[in-house]
Amino acid sequence: MVEASSLKKGDFVVQDGGPYLVEKAQSVVVGRHSHTKMKIDLINMFSGERRSLSAATGEEFEKADIVRKHGQFISKTEEGKGQVMDMKEYGVLDCEIKKGVDLTEGDEVTYIDFKGRAMILEKRG
Repeated sequence: MVEASSLKKGDFVVQDGGPYLVEKAQSVVVGRHSHTKMKIDLINMFSGERRSLSAATGEEFEKADIVRKHGQFISKTEEGKGQVMDMKEYGVLDCEIKKGVDLTEGDEVTYIDFKGRAMILEKRG
């Protein structure tokens, strides 16, 4: 768990069961006699949905463990989905493909895995 006051750009938190990237976190004074609040702008890692939250500085958030992994694109299974082989463990898993990423079989990719749900973020160079 991490307090809202210690969140910074680039951190990952869990909201409504999904991983969110902290795009912006700033402290805001609401009124003359009220407590300082944090305004936190988040982006969902899978859907791209943007969300803005207002939280007390001491409010706690669950930290999401997002690890970027290196894989090889095996095949496209349906629109927006495909299979990736992990280059470290050589296991094959089903992944969602981020919009705008054009892949062909054999491409090396960067993907994330969060609680059994994976997404290809980009094609490697």
